[in-house]
Amino acid sequence: MHERQLSPSGERLLDVAAEVFYAEGIRATGVDTLVERARVSKPTLYAQFGSKEQLIAAVLERRSRDRRASLAKFLAGHEGPPKERLLAVFDWLAQGHQRAGFRGCPFTNAAVELPDPDHPARLVIAAYKLALRDVLREVAAEAGLPDPARIASELSLLIDGANARVVVFGDREAIRHAKRAAVSVVGGSPASDVEGAPNVTELLRPGLAATMDYRVPNTRTVPHLLPEAPEFTRMPQVLATGYLIGLVEQTCMKAVQDCLDESERTVGVHVDLSHEAPSPPGALIRFDAELVTVHGRELTFSIRAAEYDGTTVCRGTHKRAVIDLARFESKARARRSAPE
Repeated sequence: MHERQLSPSGERLLDVAAEVFYAEGIRATGVDTLVERARVSKPTLYAQFGSKEQLIAAVLERRSRDRRASLAKFLAGHEGPPKERLLAVFDWLAQGHQRAGFRGCPFTNAAVELPDPDHPARLVIAAYKLALRDVLREVAAEAGLPDPARIASELSLLIDGANARVVVFGDREAIRHAKRAAVSVVGGSPASDVEGAPNVTELLRPGLAATMDYRVPNTRTVPHLLPEAPEFTRMPQVLATGYLIGLVEQTCMKAVQDCLDESERTVGVHVDLSHEAPSPPGALIRFDAELVTVHGRELTFSIRAAEYDGTTVCRGTHKRAVIDLARFESKARARRSAPE
């Protein structure tokens, strides 16, 4: 499909349609809604695109062109060996999965809404999926992997599966699970056994994030933190700060768990968090953690937690350190056995 020469009104309509189709759905969005939000007339839509169907195709064509250019730029800037570059495609995808408002692959979502194989957008959708598979095949061939076409097809299945989990479960971490599975596809498992694959700690980069919802039970309120202490039992029935910190830690662990070896864990080493609002039993809190800096094995996370009415419960930073579990436990045992 050739690129259309659009008027400023046509460009505005294309931008609005891209946003609304993705956020609210293609079938759920009528022509009246589009022209109203874009501040254009219906004749403008038909003059510029011919029909809503052609507008849908144009939206996806532009998105396809932008995404393919973005991936090419990403891979061109990746200095690792070809096998590492192949796995890095999942990192590129993960950047999108972590953006606010992400609700799955726009091409997969559109295909679900447009079952007619003759719809003009279906050709655009198929072309994008094939183009992505071609990139995977080319990089697999550069890596000298056997049967690059098969590897590209299997990696495409992992990508599509991760996108499906976003739609079905809202699981925006699925793409990171898919990357771990991809390691075995490109040459062996676990990742540390794959020639050219990055050590798992090298996968820890700023931008990793996780979200967790938690409904406060009565057993996580202040009186239950130290029930043997009367100072605590006399306190209000609201989420205890101690438990709040534990939930922050859990969210941070979720953010990086797929980038650690089986022998590795993270432990908390510093907390700088506010506790700004009381949360009674039944309150639903969303915890957001994002890895913002990596210094050796020290990880710093940006933290925010809020109730669903928008009330901020907690914000600040939390630091964790990557440890070797066996070595850490050995040191802990030695401390326990040390003479008093």
